[in-house]
Amino acid sequence: MRILIVGATGFIGLRLAEIASERNFEIVALSRNNGALPSRLPWFKWALGEPIPAAALKGVEVAIYLAHDFDGLTAAETTRDATVAAFSSAFKAGIKRQIFFSSYSAGQHAESLYGRTKFEIETGIKRVPGAIIVRPGLVIGAGGLYGRIKTLAARLPILVLPGGGKGLVPIIHLDVLCQSILNLTEAKKPICEANLFYKEPITLRQLVLNACGQANKAPWILPVPTRLLLRLITFCELIHFPLPVSADNLKGFIANQYANHEPTQLMELDKNTLTMINRDHE
Repeated sequence: MRILIVGATGFIGLRLAEIASERNFEIVALSRNNGALPSRLPWFKWALGEPIPAAALKGVEVAIYLAHDFDGLTAAETTRDATVAAFSSAFKAGIKRQIFFSSYSAGQHAESLYGRTKFEIETGIKRVPGAIIVRPGLVIGAGGLYGRIKTLAARLPILVLPGGGKGLVPIIHLDVLCQSILNLTEAKKPICEANLFYKEPITLRQLVLNACGQANKAPWILPVPTRLLLRLITFCELIHFPLPVSADNLKGFIANQYANHEPTQLMELDKNTLTMINRDHE
């Protein structure tokens, strides 16, 4: 099967391409640069807002969309419009199955710009036949938000947690997520939506302690009232003081406590998968 990965050089995209290659998929990659992609992979330079090259669509059976621009409101609008347009043009080009990486933050509960944008894209692509919406939880791996937490744990003696980290976080291991996505590409009767995260969420505090343990560090956890922390982060952003998390990240975390997404079981959990899940919860 020939698949198109849009946004192939990101944290998830690179690993998805690697696992897809191991499973003998043919891969076409789209991104602003070819980054760490293997040189053997067909690659096309592309950015949100640009039409997908016709040559990139040739022979593709499934398109997978990961690209997202995080640089403010205008970038979010570009992401929304470009993704919806890409779905329509790919369908017209004969691609009958397309998978959009949304987020647990997407939905009526969304308060963050990221969550609202993902939800708007979901609404826009639902009219495209063959569209599949995937909502992963927080992805456990070497990059993304979890990777930033590990970096903080390695560098700082104190970590600040909203409300002491009592809020719940849905999680999924990167490899489990990628395998599930590839299962969706091959499913004879695919579902229209898939919520990909483990059945039992963990607290933010436990998530951070896991990351600290993997970094071989034991920083002091400083609890701060959630709304106060949000105001502090917002102020830091106004004066352009760099932080590892944004006010939008925290808004999403707060709103996610009221989400009603239920996990979708797509694959049988083999021994290796169970080992990963157990390790993530330790």
